[in-house]
Amino acid sequence: MRNPKAARTAEDDRAETGAERRPPAAARTETPLIGIDAIAAFLGRGRTTIIDWRQTFGDFPVDSDKYSVWVSTKERLAEWKEAHSYLFRTRQELQRELRERRQRRW
Repeated sequence: MRNPKAARTAEDDRAETGAERRPPAAARTETPLIGIDAIAAFLGRGRTTIIDWRQTFGDFPVDSDKYSVWVSTKERLAEWKEAHSYLFRTRQELQRELRERRQRRW
């Protein structure tokens, strides 16, 4: 038979030490992407493009440690992708737009 006082003490110990603390709900729902290859695959671009974007755009949502491991979340990258949607147009969309702008000169 278990001692109820001992069980309460263990629960109190966990509450005091914060052993059962969980991150906020928003932090738990984010999906992490670790590594440049995972980030490039999510955005549908190559490694070189992702490296260029990180250097070009100050708001590119990627963090790295001193060992160059790139980390981000799908949600942060999706927001950035929406804000910079002009970078993700297909060649066909761009060609169609240029054809509409083109004027005959003869």
